Amino acid sequence: MSKVQELNTQSGYAAAALNLTGIDLSISSGYGIVVSTTVATAAAKTFLDAAVTPAGDTIAITTHGFYTGLRVAATTSGTLPAGLSVTNYWVIKVDASTIKLASSAVNALAGTAVDITAAAGGGTHTLTPAALTGGSYKLQCSMDDVLYVDLGVTNNVTVTADFLHEKVDPMFKYVRVVWAVTTGQIGYNVYTVVRA
Repeated sequence: MSKVQELNTQSGYAAAALNLTGIDLSISSGYGIVVSTTVATAAAKTFLDAAVTPAGDTIAITTHGFYTGLRVAATTSGTLPAGLSVTNYWVIKVDASTIKLASSAVNALAGTAVDITAAAGGGTHTLTPAALTGGSYKLQCSMDDVLYVDLGVTNNVTVTADFLHEKVDPMFKYVRVVWAVTTGQIGYNVYTVVRA
């Protein structure tokens, strides 16, 4: 007699390319994955020069809701701090109330921030997040948790939804979820259930 047990739960946000940790299926004779997604454009946030720390290239914005890789458009009612301009940036999340800005998604994922040389600029500055485009995920499998191949399951995500995937007798040891987000961000919960 088999029993069903929850093996793994992964939660967070995808705002660029993201490979979730591989899930070990070695104790199972079958698995099911529920990918629960939440799609919502983060609210625009404003900051003043006093929120900028040039020495660390950081910007303090209380409960900003931004995640690493999120594209934001910078605008101002005055002059942006030195090193920034009216253009698109990609967020590097430092913590729930602090960010840095990068010049590309690749730089954001690498943690390479734009050099802010002075906080003085004047006016109110706004970071407006882009809406979700190119939101999708796929499942990959592996025997060694190193080399992964696609399982042939890809889902486009445009609205909040739950997706269920089931494999009765997996011929592999690990499975993972891989996200791709062009702009915007997706909240996710991945629940893995196995029949042991």
